[in-house]
Amino acid sequence: ELTHDLEMKELEARQQDVLDRELEEKCRAMEAQLQEKEKDNLELRKELQHKETLVAALRSSLRSKERRFLEEL
Repeated sequence: ELTHDLEMKELEARQQDVLDRELEEKCRAMEAQLQEKEKDNLELRKELQHKETLVAALRSSLRSKERRFLEEL
């Protein structure tokens, strides 16, 4: 009976080791995925900032043209 208990504990320990390794692999994969998403997010923020700058420049140009048009009237 003690041998059986010992074998069961060893089996449980091996199963736990396997589960631990699987969880570590999943964590590594999730961390890599998170880093990739953060990188994508940073690129999107840069692109958004660039587009906001372009929009501001276009608005300024539009206001300037509108003023000139009104002055001509």
